[in-house]
Amino acid sequence: MARFKSNSLYLKSGQRIVFGNSDDSSLYFDGIGLRLDTVISGVDPTQAYHLTTKYYVDDLISTTISGIDDHNELNNIQGGNIDDYYHLTSVQHTDLTDVGGVGDAGSQHHHDGRYYTETEVDAAFVTFSGTIDHNTMLNTHNLTTDIDHDALTNFDINEHFTEASIDHGNIAGLGDDDHIQYSLVNGLRAFTATVSGVTPTLDAHLATKGYVDSVSVDKVQSGRIGLSVNDTSKAVSFATFGDTNYVISVILSTTDDPASIYSMAITNKANDGFTAVFSGDIIASGYTLEWLVRHD
Repeated sequence: MARFKSNSLYLKSGQRIVFGNSDDSSLYFDGIGLRLDTVISGVDPTQAYHLTTKYYVDDLISTTISGIDDHNELNNIQGGNIDDYYHLTSVQHTDLTDVGGVGDAGSQHHHDGRYYTETEVDAAFVTFSGTIDHNTMLNTHNLTTDIDHDALTNFDINEHFTEASIDHGNIAGLGDDDHIQYSLVNGLRAFTATVSGVTPTLDAHLATKGYVDSVSVDKVQSGRIGLSVNDTSKAVSFATFGDTNYVISVILSTTDDPASIYSMAITNKANDGFTAVFSGDIIASGYTLEWLVRHD
């Protein structure tokens, strides 16, 4: 049952303050925050820190939006920052795309010297207008029929090989260390950055840092943490395991008499710690969280 202490009313887990008949509405703590299981009515706010009603919010939004019915009345739409869009006038759009019905761009459109205008291109290729007959051009060759590989000259007989005729073992320089990006079998070239791997399964396998850490840290770790008044949770840290496959044991000890009873939930479980969340605020000094973790 509820009890008074230091002029305050304390409720145990699961207890509520009920308003009205039966469970019309009640006020209670759900282990995380204060909960009220019905709506609360109010009045329109007058100060910035007042809670507001739904009517006040809906009316403000409706008034703000309904007053804008002309696109030209919008502010700050001209851009200027990364990914902003610009709005062009009709004249600017015409200058950017076309001038007088001719494909040349106007003063709003600029290119550097690497590009030609349509007028410059037309003038440069005017001599190629009409039909071009390849047979009337000088110094032409038919690459399909005119070139005979067997008729090529100025190469030694051994300069051309078939793929099947190449024997890797007969290539010169096989013992040269030409590729410094590869490690050597004798181990003389060290790695220049970290190398990732997998968890070893045999004695001769190279081991990862995670594996070494998991077998190097004590399998069982424990500690005691003093709590303060109004604490609602406490973070616990310990030497890092290789994973989160460990078991957690926690209790609350106290010198408070009579002692208040708290339940606890474990959250934020990691390989180097966890968080114990209490079912209510710690109401007095003298409470201690005692914890123990045991890795498989």
